[in-house]
Amino acid sequence: MGEVDRSILRVAVHELFGGNAPFYAVVNDFVTLARKYSDEKSASLVNGILENIRKKYNLAEDKVES
Repeated sequence: MGEVDRSILRVAVHELFGGNAPFYAVVNDFVTLARKYSDEKSASLVNGILENIRKKYNLAEDKVES
């Protein structure tokens, strides 16, 4: 995993747990960033990791639970 991908994931996780944005919006934004600044494989990796975080911490699709 490259530095860009790690940085994107760090900010995404912070946004998931600290922000008020819906989960799907956060995922969409950060997958788009990964696609733009890295490649399609990185975008898939970011998407998969964020989806696993959603499942593990029971984050709702429409809102982030604290």
